[in-house]
Amino acid sequence: MSLPTSESIPDDPQNLPPARRRRDRRLIVPRELDDRTAFLNELAHSLSPSFDFFVLSLMGGLLLGVAILMDLPVGFLLAALVAPFLAPVIGLSLATLIGSARFFGQVLGGTLIGGALFFFGGMVAGWAQPFWPLGLQPMTEAVRHVQMSWPDVLVLTIATVWTTAALVKAPSNRPPLAAAALAYELFLPLGCAGFGLASASPHLWPDGLLMFVVYLTWVVLAGTITLALMGLKPLSVFGYTLGSSILLASLVLLIGITSFSTAIEQQLALPTRTPTLTPTLTPTITLTPPPPTHTPLPPTHTPLPSATPTLTPVPSATPTLTPTPVPTPVWVVVSSENGAVIRAEPKATGRPLAWPWAGTMLQLLPETAQEGEVTWALVMTSDGIKGWVVQSLISKAIATSTPAR
Repeated sequence: MSLPTSESIPDDPQNLPPARRRRDRRLIVPRELDDRTAFLNELAHSLSPSFDFFVLSLMGGLLLGVAILMDLPVGFLLAALVAPFLAPVIGLSLATLIGSARFFGQVLGGTLIGGALFFFGGMVAGWAQPFWPLGLQPMTEAVRHVQMSWPDVLVLTIATVWTTAALVKAPSNRPPLAAAALAYELFLPLGCAGFGLASASPHLWPDGLLMFVVYLTWVVLAGTITLALMGLKPLSVFGYTLGSSILLASLVLLIGITSFSTAIEQQLALPTRTPTLTPTLTPTITLTPPPPTHTPLPPTHTPLPSATPTLTPVPSATPTLTPTPVPTPVWVVVSSENGAVIRAEPKATGRPLAWPWAGTMLQLLPETAQEGEVTWALVMTSDGIKGWVVQSLISKAIATSTPAR
């Protein structure tokens, strides 16, 4: 990496005012041109991606995929510890300040390739989900990682400032706790998005990809501010322009993520959900037929012995129709927080027909099927879609009812 030629010659330290000399002594970055150039070259070399960076990215993504399949929180932490040290992400902040377009492209390309490998690791686990021997899991932990959380933003900011300051003080320094926190907040949503894309889960894709873009922009902004406070400043017009662009993009994204949940609810850039009507419970009234009534017989006239006998017909009882009771449908509710998937066949590889969310009412049909240790139940949505759903994801409603349309 070479510094821009527009670097000005520093003033003689002996001729500087006392206040400026004291400020220069507090700065970590050298002010002299030769020392500054050597320092920046060493720092840029430590921030460049290496072969280990890409290998660990793929390993971390594969490990994250297993953690999603098991819905194991400690597995997510282990994936962050195996993930590489995200030095190229801090390199984006350094390239912004020194105004080196070549170095910016190098670290940006390394970051994107490493992220793509982590993403691919999650996709491999998503493809393997139908063959997972432990059965389907609710993926609660994965869904949590693709949702906006201000505590996560705070942890990401602290990890970025800590990592940036440590690298400036000693380019070979890699604080393990800050590095793991940086990978935990930045790369794990990307791996969850890969898993969601391969498993056709609307809860993970593309939410995780959006969170990665938002968090990456925020990391570059926080790292740029940290470097500026430690004595670095833009050395060219490119540095000022790029820094302003990143600042503007960060502000736009931060404003946008305040309404992130609304965008998810409105299905912005998400797969179209299968509409399912939420029925209203209405009591079913069963009419009991009245008891049969017998028509009283009129009094008969007893003829005189000399009279001709008159035959009086006895009326038969009036038949009463007894209505055949119609079986009352049994309704169940989706009890899983992450909803369920209705498939055309009772197996994990069956074609998805609908994705009812938590709380959706479904009509339970008598048929069931068994796939290994997983029991499938035949259900029908309120709009007539019949399919199979994992029985453990549903529970019977409180009352037997007919959905109101």
